Amino acid sequence: MKRPLRPWIALVHVVPGRGANALGDGQRGAFANIVALATGEDAYKETVSNELSSIGLVAIEFDDLQTAEAYIAEDRISPELQALLGALSNQYPVQYRNFHSYDEQDS
Repeated sequence: MKRPLRPWIALVHVVPGRGANALGDGQRGAFANIVALATGEDAYKETVSNELSSIGLVAIEFDDLQTAEAYIAEDRISPELQALLGALSNQYPVQYRNFHSYDEQDS
């Protein structure tokens, strides 16, 4: 039996893909809260990695990956996460807003 799609949340750390300048000059990496519909942790990572690849980014770390249900139970849903969750749909299964980038000196 196929597992149902559920919203998952993680703080995802990214770097530019090979030859890409997706983050801008001098930016070594970035992070963002990313919400996605998935059947589990591995499916979330694959779905998000594919989306990021399409914009020239590579996911290198997934921090605090949990279901939205777990975030809600722990009262950890910020207004930003609430907005991202509200925008999820089968047509748009991955949602994110701002990437917070850092350069060599910030890391």
